[in-house]
Amino acid sequence: MVCGIGVGELIAQWGDGTADIVEAGWYQRYDADPISITFLPAKHWSKRGANDGGARLWGSFWISGSRRSLYYSGDTGYGRHFREVRSLCGRPDVAVIGIGAYKPRWFMQRNHISPYEALDASAELGAGLTLPMHYGTFDLSDEPLSDPPRVFAKEAGERDIPIAIPELGEIVKL
Repeated sequence: MVCGIGVGELIAQWGDGTADIVEAGWYQRYDADPISITFLPAKHWSKRGANDGGARLWGSFWISGSRRSLYYSGDTGYGRHFREVRSLCGRPDVAVIGIGAYKPRWFMQRNHISPYEALDASAELGAGLTLPMHYGTFDLSDEPLSDPPRVFAKEAGERDIPIAIPELGEIVKL
């Protein structure tokens, strides 16, 4: 299991102690035949308690195998890191990008991307297919829980960006 620096101890507490946990800094790559995982930047913060802000490294992941590549944005705000990922790693076959907890923008913009920005990121990445995440589970912001996928689908159609919005529990074959 690959995670950001400082996150390994949290993951170890959740399991039975047998997991092989690798902590990584941004741009570090872990090869586990037949795939490789690269830990990349995201625009967010970390905090699990009152006094541990910034003690753990947040990030995104590039996962590649012999036939497919996947970019997982993690919890992130919009930024230049999407263009950097494309220049470093290429175009992902699939991008999984957050779309929820984005209103009000003045407050949420630093750490959460909107459905519109998720599509900007998808275009910057050159993703073959984009799947949304980070929406509809917890009421964290001012938009209704049903708003992010609706806005995402409408805007993707207008921009002609290939997306899939799986139903809860649906399997998406890559």
